[in-house]
Amino acid sequence: MIDIIKTVGQIRDQLRGRGGLNEMAQEALATDYANAIRNVMDRLDLCDSFLINGYRSEALHLSKIEPEILDFAQNANFAEKKDWDKFCLEHGYPVAGEASANSLLNLNQAYSEDEEVKDLLDEFRRLALSNASLIEKLTVLRSIHQLDSNNVAVLKNLKDFESYRLKDIEGCAQASLKSKDWPALMSLRREVLDGVWLTPPPDSIVQKIKAISAPAQQIYDNKEFEQAAEKVKRAFGELDNHKVENAMIEFEFIRESMNAASDHPVSKKLDNVRKWMAGLKAAEKRNILVSQQLKSLRELIVNRHEYVMDKTLIDDVDLIAEKITKLTGAQLDTSVENDINEFKKEITKNIFKKKLNSILWVVGPVILLIIAILIPIIITRK
Repeated sequence: MIDIIKTVGQIRDQLRGRGGLNEMAQEALATDYANAIRNVMDRLDLCDSFLINGYRSEALHLSKIEPEILDFAQNANFAEKKDWDKFCLEHGYPVAGEASANSLLNLNQAYSEDEEVKDLLDEFRRLALSNASLIEKLTVLRSIHQLDSNNVAVLKNLKDFESYRLKDIEGCAQASLKSKDWPALMSLRREVLDGVWLTPPPDSIVQKIKAISAPAQQIYDNKEFEQAAEKVKRAFGELDNHKVENAMIEFEFIRESMNAASDHPVSKKLDNVRKWMAGLKAAEKRNILVSQQLKSLRELIVNRHEYVMDKTLIDDVDLIAEKITKLTGAQLDTSVENDINEFKKEITKNIFKKKLNSILWVVGPVILLIIAILIPIIITRK
């Protein structure tokens, strides 16, 4: 194979009139250059075919054979190439072709994509050589597919591996059931029911795995149920209302998903917690009502001048105060009681003033009339 950098240098010298080559040497130079490009182009076409069919590793391996295609294409594509092609045509020498720009771009892209999954591909090859389990290979292959979803070869291999796995999985489940390997059986159940499959497992396999793994699921459900109950107890021990409420919600969700009755032995152990929570809710509701009554009381006291100041205001205040004491089961706060007493005094004082004014309106004119009658009589007697 020619040294492409040296060959391009000779072509440039020839074009500049400094080559000093005779016609035979010029033809040999043109032939070597054209053949070298033709050989690389043929290899590039084969690489392109590999890439189209998803065989990227094979394409990259082929492209790296000396001369490496991308390096060769870069060095062979010099500025005066069109002038050299014209020179060759005029003298009847072989004219070199030109590598497909699109194929070169595809190859360059393949290098970039391969770099992203290089470590995973190396891991997959290591697993293949070490006779690793099917599930280990499948896990790595799925990771490769996530990063390289357009790779046809990876897609085909993934489909094949998933098919092999589905044929193998029922036997694995039966073996785990026989040996009472509950963790392994639950792992198989999760793989079938919750795993990320390129092609979802058929319903027949799903139902078989559900049935085989039912004993393990029951054991795990009971364990989860008891753990949820313990979580409630720990929160209750800390008297953390928020933690207790969240833990109880989680426990009830698990209980309902298991179709366990509320009087299930594990559930019954939490009756004291439920009673405590019910008391908290009742107290919370009571506190809201007390707050509402206190708000009404304060509004009545503050806005008393907007109402007709009569005994009904005192009755209203007494009624609200009575509701508050019933709700709290305790005497009113001293400051609140003082405000009520001051309010009552003011209302009573205003009621008295109103009554006095009413009496004065009636008695006043009578007194004035009497005075008016007595004054002349007194004057006359004198």
